[in-house]
Amino acid sequence: MQHYTLKEIREKRFDPKRSRARIISERYVVLNAIGKLVSPYPTYAFLNLGLTPDVITLVSIGFIIASAGFFLAGQSVLAAIGLLCFLLCDSVDGDMARVRGSTRYGGVIDSYGADFFYALIPSSIGFFLFSRGTTIAAFSPEVVLMIAVSVSLTFTLYRSINIKLVGFLEREGAITKGDAFSGMNSEGKFSVSLWARKVVKLFRHEVVKGNFFSEPGLVLWFSLGMFTGAYAALAWYLVALLFYNLVWLLITLVRSYITFLHIEKTPHSNS
Repeated sequence: MQHYTLKEIREKRFDPKRSRARIISERYVVLNAIGKLVSPYPTYAFLNLGLTPDVITLVSIGFIIASAGFFLAGQSVLAAIGLLCFLLCDSVDGDMARVRGSTRYGGVIDSYGADFFYALIPSSIGFFLFSRGTTIAAFSPEVVLMIAVSVSLTFTLYRSINIKLVGFLEREGAITKGDAFSGMNSEGKFSVSLWARKVVKLFRHEVVKGNFFSEPGLVLWFSLGMFTGAYAALAWYLVALLFYNLVWLLITLVRSYITFLHIEKTPHSNS
């Protein structure tokens, strides 16, 4: 079995071809930055034990499921620890893949973690708050639970819509990979209006999104809320998440319509 050194792991923990947004996320998103400092050590241990990146990805999904179960059982501290372990494993599997190499399906399995996270965690936290009788303003515990379930639903809806759009635009030759609204490709076949791109760029800035509205931010604030018992603050955070998701879902639908108008006016390629 090959032996991996800590120096080798540290040198390869950052993807040299990563995007500017990824660099910003790794530097200025709190839990991502902490994760990059800590991850070389479990990466070193797992690699030298002969474990593969895909195994750690599956372990990270297991932590999500366990965390949701702990929330449902009322064990908030264990649930928060499970969330932190998930996020660490989610960083470690990428580090392992850069050192050892990844399978062709590794990225797909990794994306399952986000699907499980968004579908299970906000709604299970909502149930935990409901079971504690948490109220905020005029919102009863039942309304808090409905808000939390709606957060999970809107996250899932956006991801589903974006996957369908990416697949459609790739078939149309409008984009090659990634974001369904990435702008104009190298052949100039597709472009979203400048104002729309500026609005969304501000709305989805990596520092804002990463620290508050995606997995690292959600894990940070959910964990802090559970460790400190700030349940009312967590309920307000769920309200903010729902508002953010609804606005982003609306933007996605509007931009989808704009996209389809552009595609409809673009002649089909003969290639």
